Amino acid sequence: MNFDLTFYFSEVVKTGSFVKAAAKVGMPKSTLSNKISELEQSLGVTLLTRTTRKLSLTEAGRRYFERCAHALSELQSAKEEVAQSQSSVQGLIRISTLPNFADEALTRILTDFRMQYPLVSFEIDCSERQVDIVGEGFDLAIRAGKLSDSSLMAKKVGQGSFILIASPAYLKKQGAPKHPKDLVAHPCLKLQLNETNDSWVLKGPNGKSASIKVTGPYLANATATIKALVMRGEGIGLFPALPCREEIARGELVHVLPEWLTPEEPVHIVYPAQRFLSPKLKAFIPVLEKHLRVALQD
Repeated sequence: MNFDLTFYFSEVVKTGSFVKAAAKVGMPKSTLSNKISELEQSLGVTLLTRTTRKLSLTEAGRRYFERCAHALSELQSAKEEVAQSQSSVQGLIRISTLPNFADEALTRILTDFRMQYPLVSFEIDCSERQVDIVGEGFDLAIRAGKLSDSSLMAKKVGQGSFILIASPAYLKKQGAPKHPKDLVAHPCLKLQLNETNDSWVLKGPNGKSASIKVTGPYLANATATIKALVMRGEGIGLFPALPCREEIARGELVHVLPEWLTPEEPVHIVYPAQRFLSPKLKAFIPVLEKHLRVALQD
């Protein structure tokens, strides 16, 4: 069904005149008349009888108008509803993020944003896997490392590294390493990402580097688990810098060998390329970008 032609027909019926309807829809009367003839031809029926004095519906035209009037009303309501949603910041934002970003930094951004836009809600998926943003229906993702999907829009917000951390109680009992090679004498708590990381590669001062084969009693694929074990004094962990800064500042964790860290990897906000970005994303993406830039530079 050609809804444009049906709409034109409806306007002619409602105004009772080709002249009035043509003025309302913004086209010449002759063009509108041709549109109605096109609709009649596609349906194979006569909808309107035209005389020099009067315009009237045929029986088929009356039935068609009665059936289509409700559908056109629903379409108009849907159009108005979409237009309203496009003029206000509201709705659900689905975010995919690495677990090490779903900490106090991100939650603070979300809660502050909702104070300004209370009609926005969030669904956060924390996973080490790289989700299919479009296929799985996410609005955006926070990703670390090299991007593989060039079809997505990407905003680089900074770079991130992993650092060595331990609890004050552990270091008091076992002593602190003086050099990365000393890690072989310590239980190392390993965070498994894409593959088992038996060796830790660290960059140090003056361009130095070290690759240390580490062993330890724990291997986990969740940053929260490694952090909890480190805080309980179970050993030394190699951990993302961002989500443990507050514990270090409070003295609950110690940054071990602070001059040694992993090579930096870029961090991006990525989202599907869209011709018309929704108001909720127009409002949220700049806020997320601004706060992550600050967090990654601290």
